[in-house]
Amino acid sequence: MIDHLICDCDGVLVDSEIIADRVMLETLTATFPGLDFEPIVKTAFGQQTSRFLESIEKSFDITLPANFFDTIEHNVELELAASLSPINGVRDALRRVTLPAAVVSNSRMARVNASVRRAGLQQIFGERIFSAEQVARPKPYPDVYLFAAKTLGVEPSRCVVVEDSVAGLNAARAAG
Repeated sequence: MIDHLICDCDGVLVDSEIIADRVMLETLTATFPGLDFEPIVKTAFGQQTSRFLESIEKSFDITLPANFFDTIEHNVELELAASLSPINGVRDALRRVTLPAAVVSNSRMARVNASVRRAGLQQIFGERIFSAEQVARPKPYPDVYLFAAKTLGVEPSRCVVVEDSVAGLNAARAAG
């Protein structure tokens, strides 16, 4: 029997992945105009920004400016505030589900809360919002799913997860 629905946020509830990846590409290209970041930015899907930026430095043998993470986050926040919308039909679909629902995300808690609010989903999720900031390791590790299940008082095996990335699916499977 399933007792709880757990949804990823970015790409499942809101269209933020597309926005964040576009801003990432624009900011990288503006900072390093001679480099082609487009192929690698396509692989950012589902990753934490900080870890992805580390992989950029290694892949291109470059050093990002000291404040680059903050610049990316600031630029993404501005664009999300201007153009974020819920995934088409997600509100109606969630209202039809009779299970209590939670959100689990690799994004920062402030961004997840803002995304849920902007999408008009706060009544559905309430306080059941979890971020990788709350655990030692982000997806693809199971930590955030295990933390959510424990906090919700439900066995992980009694949860159904909706994810859109391999990292998220691997985390959910590893959590049971």
